Amino acid sequence: MRANGSNHTHPNPLEGTMIDRKCHIHIATSRYADAGRALEGFAEEASEYSDLKGALLTLGRRCNIEGPPFQPSPLPLFEQTS
Repeated sequence: MRANGSNHTHPNPLEGTMIDRKCHIHIATSRYADAGRALEGFAEEASEYSDLKGALLTLGRRCNIEGPPFQPSPLPLFEQTS
């Protein structure tokens, strides 16, 4: 799965539908793979989020990922070197 924002129109060519400038979630499907298309070429409209934090929480919920709420780490990701 991949969450996208609303800054573009997404076509679902096998279904003949369009998602016009709305948040949407790409879902890898065997149907698209079998048709020689990108695995994640299919997308569904997603009204549950409108920002990055909401997209991450939505993906976590849809993929059954449990854990603490999303918060940026207070620690640096990389050690400082001189």
